[in-house]
Amino acid sequence: MPSSAPLHFSDRVAIVTGAGSGIGQATAIALASSGAHVLGVGRRQEALEKTARAHSNIAVLSSDVCEEGAADKIVSTAVERWGRLDLLVNNAGVTALAACPGRGGPS
Repeated sequence: MPSSAPLHFSDRVAIVTGAGSGIGQATAIALASSGAHVLGVGRRQEALEKTARAHSNIAVLSSDVCEEGAADKIVSTAVERWGRLDLLVNNAGVTALAACPGRGGPS
């Protein structure tokens, strides 16, 4: 049976990609609110700064996860800052809108 007790991530270190908006931003804030140290990663610095302002446990790194060497840079940043890495939320992604078949779009 699932527990309804809140999760506690005290002193855990997490990286959340796509932390500038949507699910990534909400996840970064929720983890920080549960006690984790969070490195929020994304491409848009302004959006990341907004996420960081939501909780003092959030630090940010502007980086495109698709670039060569980005994964090493991101993990190294977290480890250098907090000494380890406990959790990765790999949330970065791109949304493309497409028409649905049967609704005027390609079939």
